[in-house]
Amino acid sequence: AYSFITNVHDMAILTVEGSTTKYEPICLPEPGFVKNDLIDTTGTVVGWGQLTSGSQATSALQKVDVPFH
Repeated sequence: AYSFITNVHDMAILTVEGSTTKYEPICLPEPGFVKNDLIDTTGTVVGWGQLTSGSQATSALQKVDVPFH
């Protein structure tokens, strides 16, 4: 469950109609998925959340590439 104190599990799944030209929705893992399959890959995260703890949410869509270790 989401924790307002630690921001643990701060996640959302968006469902869109049709296709997008800039960003595509993520796919949920298949049964049998092993998280080690992600090691040495990169995921892209986009959203309008807070840029720093306790700040206001940004009005500009943000993007960051996050390496999986």
